[in-house]
Amino acid sequence: MPTGDAKALVREYVEEVWNRGDSTAFDALTTPSYTYYLGGQPGRDRASMKQFIAMIHAAFPDWRVQTAQVIAEG
Repeated sequence: MPTGDAKALVREYVEEVWNRGDSTAFDALTTPSYTYYLGGQPGRDRASMKQFIAMIHAAFPDWRVQTAQVIAEG
């Protein structure tokens, strides 16, 4: 995948999934074997990650992730 496409994909994931909480976009942008790992916590599969994102948006309706920089070169 070209560098520009990879960066666009990351930006789309952040905007659609994290900022909008769009579960349809989550399904479109991840694979069935998707697993999310964060700082020593057990990995989350797609179903539990979708629940986690929904929980974040319910608890913090103004939740926004800002991407300062995406590095894909090298």
